[in-house]
Amino acid sequence: ILKVIDFKESDGEIEAAHILIRDPSVSGKIKIDSIYAKLQNKEKFEDLAIRYSGDSGSKNKGGKLGRFGSGKMIKPFSVVAFGLKNVNDFSEPFQTNFGWHIVKLLKKHPVKSFEEMKKDLKKKVMNSSRMKLSSKAIVNQLKKEYTIVVSEDAKMILDRKDIRTIPSDSLQGSMITINEKNITQEEFVSYIRNRRDLPVFSLFETFKNNQIINYYKENLIHTEPEYASILKEYQEGLLLFELMQEKIWTKSSKDTLGLKEYFKSNLVAYNKEDFKNNKGQVINDYQKFLENNWIATLRNKYKVTIRKRQLKKLIKYYKAK
Repeated sequence: ILKVIDFKESDGEIEAAHILIRDPSVSGKIKIDSIYAKLQNKEKFEDLAIRYSGDSGSKNKGGKLGRFGSGKMIKPFSVVAFGLKNVNDFSEPFQTNFGWHIVKLLKKHPVKSFEEMKKDLKKKVMNSSRMKLSSKAIVNQLKKEYTIVVSEDAKMILDRKDIRTIPSDSLQGSMITINEKNITQEEFVSYIRNRRDLPVFSLFETFKNNQIINYYKENLIHTEPEYASILKEYQEGLLLFELMQEKIWTKSSKDTLGLKEYFKSNLVAYNKEDFKNNKGQVINDYQKFLENNWIATLRNKYKVTIRKRQLKKLIKYYKAK
């Protein structure tokens, strides 16, 4: 069981090198201080790491530790390494449970923006063990709710060695039925054609589970009222946007004659200044003018009935929230 007790902004990642003297005694301190003096006298960090470092994993690489984040190393080491401001800066000697260190900053990798990381984050989530368990639980539940029939006759193609090259016109048989939806042999062969890393029977199970999930998504509008409502709202929003674009925004920006006529009719509102100095404001006002006229036309064309009792109930409901 985990409990979150604090949050910390990510420091990104860095590439660093270090020199380690494993002797924690005074003699070890004397040795690390002498190495530090050599660094101050412009001797190369890489050469000193190869010659003196007690870290067998990094010494032959000039002390290079590769790329790491702040939680990858022990805390005292991370604090010093991430505290270095500039590339090629090196620390004063410091001690950890492993001994005495000097660390050098080789490169900084700042945290990317969310948009830059979005694709990788999504991939990590989709491939995580938690997501796989969630997907498996959903599929198992859907299997209980749906009528799923696998045609054993159609499934016999799984035994064929040439399954990936069978002509399409020979693959029209229904392989899986989920409620009223049929999934053909052709759809399965298309799915496995470029997937050669797993056995065909294993791929069939994955394919079947994917089809169950797809069927669930396709029918969300019928099974999830809240989703259906959001989708309808989104579709109506797009429709309204297209209408506003056609009837108001595009017209107001392209109808030069209409703009100038509107400007002439409302000179007082613009302090009788010229059109060019007021064009932005004129376009904005002209859009409102077109919108009001359009709404007035719609009111004349369609009868609007307001159920006052229902309206009062809604007002009362939202005031109480």
